[in-house]
Amino acid sequence: MQGMELELCTEDRVGLLSDITRIFRENSLCIKRAEISTEEGKARDTFYVTDVTGNPVDPKIIDSIRRQIGDKVLKVKLKHQCTYIA
Repeated sequence: MQGMELELCTEDRVGLLSDITRIFRENSLCIKRAEISTEEGKARDTFYVTDVTGNPVDPKIIDSIRRQIGDKVLKVKLKHQCTYIA
């Protein structure tokens, strides 16, 4: 399974995960795996995403999502596709 690795770092709040997954869904992304953690009021979540057909994500879509969420909040950890075991 492959996916682009995205890291979200921001203040934790009620509904944050719901908002993020909605934005991904509205932009036709599929979350293949997620690592969710919160420490001292900060959310640090890692998402591995593909497009809905399982193909690599178009960088333009990631740029659009980063503008919606915030460039400093959502980072592409690896610019290329990474392979992982689910």
